[in-house]
Amino acid sequence: MINLIDTIQQNFENTTNKYFVEIEFNEDVLGGVPRTRELMAKFIESRLNREAKAAEKKGIAPPSEERKQELLTRHLDRLFSDTVDETIEAESERNHTTFFQDEHGPWIGEYQVKAMIREMMSCLGITMNKRGSKQTFQHLLTVRACDEEGNIVEGDQGLRLHFLRDGKVVSEVDGYVDKTAHLMTAQGPRSALKRHDKVVKASLRFALIVPAGLPKNRSTAILRDEEISKIFTHAQNDGLGCSRSQGHGSFKITRLERITDNPWVVAAA
Repeated sequence: MINLIDTIQQNFENTTNKYFVEIEFNEDVLGGVPRTRELMAKFIESRLNREAKAAEKKGIAPPSEERKQELLTRHLDRLFSDTVDETIEAESERNHTTFFQDEHGPWIGEYQVKAMIREMMSCLGITMNKRGSKQTFQHLLTVRACDEEGNIVEGDQGLRLHFLRDGKVVSEVDGYVDKTAHLMTAQGPRSALKRHDKVVKASLRFALIVPAGLPKNRSTAILRDEEISKIFTHAQNDGLGCSRSQGHGSFKITRLERITDNPWVVAAA
């Protein structure tokens, strides 16, 4: 019997390239996560159902109802406690959105950065011009929280991008902004007041890991320095968080460095 466990990490390091990315928000970034447990449950349940249907269309076995409930419970426990459930006034919080929070402070999920990258790849025509890049992004591109040297944070904390200010983790939100939303319903036009928690003048840092060492017949699927630079150049104005179309969440890139130098393409065996 041959133990291959020790080769897995080495293979990963030899077949990926890693970028260190640091962004600084121009003004504020708004949270888009429903604040009440009830609304949060509906939000997550709806997303899980969409993902299950998409998986089913691709021939992938969707998660069972038990698994969906388990994921739902984990998300809710991450954001709420019983005391919050008992003390928050449901009506006043109904249209109030916030960030995920843990013992360190508010954070956004790495999936939001991946969604931003996906949008840029589509808008810039990268997925059309580089055959196979869409599948490569979907399955092989990774975003993780990291330290100042680019070392990846392990475990669940690696999926949480905490806000930084003056070199320290932001421990709480910086207040909120109120906005009026105009909706068209079956009963006609309606207006609603929406409140979003905000974090001001903060930064995020993360590692972006992309595949390398692909065979020549897959060379068009690789995201190289040129594409990475274009993606983040235009992502600055697209922004992160809620209400991006109204100017919130825009940022500037303060660091973008490739910190590994593995060959992008390898000769066929």
